[in-house]
Order: sequence, then structure tokens, then C-alpha cells
Amino acid sequence: MYLALCSGVMKVPTAPFGKAEPITKQIPETAGVPFENIGSMKGVQQLDLLDATHALLLIQSQPGTLDLQAAALP
Repeated sequence: MYLALCSGVMKVPTAPFGKAEPITKQIPETAGVPFENIGSMKGVQQLDLLDATHALLLIQSQPGTLDLQAAALP
């Protein structure tokens, strides 16, 4: 699963979801399932799968503009 967040794109494997310990209190850094930050995908506002190996991205390259791009998934 890929997530587009304000801080960038994260790749989150879904296999560990069923075994993950619940987060029951505030944590200082991160907790839960492991994830990978995809540093090459900056400014992504929305990400949708195009096919098994590519995604469509809405990227804000400048304030007030959005670019539509297709990109290979890492």
C-alpha cells in the first residue's frame, strides 16, 4: 500500500496488520507496522494505482499548480 501524506509518500506493507500490537498511548516517534519513506516522491498530493507497477500522481510543484504524472512504483 502507498500513502500520500503532507510529509511525502510512504510504502506500508499490509501483511503485518493482523499481528501488530495496538497503539494504546501517545508515543514520541513512531510505532505500529513498519513503513518506508519514498524520498523521490516529493510534493505528491494524491496517488492512485495505474497498474501493478505504475501510479498516477498529482504533484504540487509550485504553489497554486498541480501536475499530473505517471511514475514507476519503487
